[in-house]
Amino acid sequence: VDMYLQELPAQLTTVEVALRSGDLIRVAEATHRAKGSAANLGVQRLGWLFSQMEHAARRSDLTAARAMLSLVFTEAHTATRILEEFEQAGG
Repeated sequence: VDMYLQELPAQLTTVEVALRSGDLIRVAEATHRAKGSAANLGVQRLGWLFSQMEHAARRSDLTAARAMLSLVFTEAHTATRILEEFEQAGG
């Protein structure tokens, strides 16, 4: 859990920078990795959002991928809070 919490901000930054530059290949690659990391920890909604963003990037739909960014950030914040609480509880 701790490693995921340390890596998530960098993953989000990579996705955001790729979206801002319009690099759909990089968006697809970064969201694919982030989706896998989220799935490994059972962070299902965040993984699903990364998956949707990945599919949008692979369809070359930059507008749709960019539209999901705020949802991803919101869900990442929620997931981080929950995982931190879990970790503090001795999980």
